[in-house]
Amino acid sequence: MNTKKDILELIGEIYNTATLPKHQWGSFLKLMEISLDARSVTIFTQDRDELDGHVVASSSLAPHYLYWCDDYLGTVNTMLHRLSDLRQGMMITGEECIGGMPMAEHPGLDGFPSRNHAFHWTALVVKVTDETVDILMAVRDEATGPFDDQTLGICRLLAPHLGRAYRISEQLTTNQSHKTALAKMLDALPDGVMFIDDTLKVVELNRTARYILRSDDGVTLDQDGRLRVVSSTLRAKIGALLANVLLNPDLPTGIPGGVVAIPRPSGKRDYTVHVSPLRSFEETSDQHAPIAAVFLTDPEYHPTPPSKTLEARYGLTRSEANLALLLCQGKELRNAADELYVSMNTVRSHLKQIFSKTNTHRQGELIALLNRLPTSTRLFEN
Repeated sequence: MNTKKDILELIGEIYNTATLPKHQWGSFLKLMEISLDARSVTIFTQDRDELDGHVVASSSLAPHYLYWCDDYLGTVNTMLHRLSDLRQGMMITGEECIGGMPMAEHPGLDGFPSRNHAFHWTALVVKVTDETVDILMAVRDEATGPFDDQTLGICRLLAPHLGRAYRISEQLTTNQSHKTALAKMLDALPDGVMFIDDTLKVVELNRTARYILRSDDGVTLDQDGRLRVVSSTLRAKIGALLANVLLNPDLPTGIPGGVVAIPRPSGKRDYTVHVSPLRSFEETSDQHAPIAAVFLTDPEYHPTPPSKTLEARYGLTRSEANLALLLCQGKELRNAADELYVSMNTVRSHLKQIFSKTNTHRQGELIALLNRLPTSTRLFEN
């Protein structure tokens, strides 16, 4: 790779790769391998305190390469410890680390180079923290020879771009992790939550909303992913709520821009829809950007806290927690006794213990207290 065009194309590929998590950089590293006339190009992380490391991504994922790589990285780290001033963008060659002797002759390498055709290597420090150093290493075999000044010069030209791409990749990965965590939190809510644009198109929704919409009991999605309700009149009302959000962009997020009831053909109690602004529509050029949050409440759904929550929070036994949950579901004591296969005396004894442990005195007070507890453990699944 000698031309300016080749280098610019490789730089472009670096930034294309930046959109991927680092462990998916194998294809890009293969291009680096070809460009540098190397046997392999690997990104690995070295622990600055322990003599070990691990591969993040590599152009050569063959078993024979990975077999020795982890042990080899530990040896490389021993040599890197001699370089106290490791900094981002720094170039290091194997010959520099081992004092100028051929790598094959270094006793500390225990024959690794000759057994694995890794006689020469050069490394670029792409990230440095107090705990770790992330390094891109290119390896050549004996026949190809050491990395010459021209190849090292190319590496130096690529160094700042690799550093930026590395940071971009990490930031995107972090953003995706935050988005995933937020989605899990929304999925744990008992109410349906939807983010919609000004055309009633649903941009995102949580698990409860998906369940409600799939039931097609007064509200669902049309084939274009837009909210569809039982009548055009109700659709117009929801459209008016959205218009209110648009015309009053300074409404605080989370404050309802309006409320509407949606009757259900099944005869069950109406859904309640709250519309709340997210941000001013003018703040984004994306025509499908969400401008409102729609909270969809099903009064027929009575979520209860998990029994383990009651056991941990109030010290209830498993039997006491099961009784408390049945009471939260509206069951009478006699029905609860039948479901639990115990006598009324046992149920009354359990209820007395529940009142004592929760510092309540009546069933209504107990139910009100328990209904304020978290109602889902789905956030912690997987």
